[in-house]
Amino acid sequence: MASQVIVSKYISDEFSDTATGYVHSLFTTSLNIMLEGKLVNISSKPGFLSSFGINIPESTMNEIQNNVLVSNLVTIKRHEIRIYGHQRQNIISLLNCKLDNLTIPRGSAENIIKSKIIDRLAKIDFSNEIGMQMTPKTQKVIRYLSESPLIDLDVNEEAILHLIGRGLGLTPSGDDLLLGYTMVLMSVEKGVSWQKQLQALLEQRTTDISLAYFKALFDHQASNYLIKLLNSIHTLDVSGIDDGILQLMKYGSTSGYDTLFGIYLGCQWVKNNLEY
Repeated sequence: MASQVIVSKYISDEFSDTATGYVHSLFTTSLNIMLEGKLVNISSKPGFLSSFGINIPESTMNEIQNNVLVSNLVTIKRHEIRIYGHQRQNIISLLNCKLDNLTIPRGSAENIIKSKIIDRLAKIDFSNEIGMQMTPKTQKVIRYLSESPLIDLDVNEEAILHLIGRGLGLTPSGDDLLLGYTMVLMSVEKGVSWQKQLQALLEQRTTDISLAYFKALFDHQASNYLIKLLNSIHTLDVSGIDDGILQLMKYGSTSGYDTLFGIYLGCQWVKNNLEY
């Protein structure tokens, strides 16, 4: 049903109780609300669901956009979101919503190789599409991420600190790269110490929105575009892989390309470190 509200299962429990918050940020087809210190993304982009998000009809989003401002009051009560605008209350009912499970799929390193995802992504001119400059230092970090077994904690930290918050966007390009990269490692159950370092170093170094995406990632959740692409990789679904790449290439200003570049580096790491 095209008009049905869809909610990430990861955040569904947030709406079973009473809570208050405010409008955190507004965009063309989405907004973020902050509830008791937790960010929730509300989007009307067709087919898209954030790891910590809700997808609503476009007509509902238009009404909200024409009526609310950043910092407006938001309340939750009885599975109902009320966003208080200057003309009226905007109500989103979650009683009959569809829940979508966005848990990162598990798979094998061998399937990443067999899927040919590396060959497909290698054809993209990332240097002209991502949102950060390829400085000599950045190029060195990229080589490290694709080739190193990630066992040198000091160099890991140097690489993470170089990328966090770097580049364009409300989710900075370096963050998107790190998210895509780490997600691949998680899908093959590798890089546990890397994940712990990344988690420890994120606080106070990037945006609220980026932190929300990483918090979901560390709980093994990702947005549905990424889940679909990972599923296609691990099931060797060639058409699904191609569709997933195209979908991400169209996402955001540079975010889709930044994340795809991270996925590319993560897949290269898997190929180069099969024995670890």
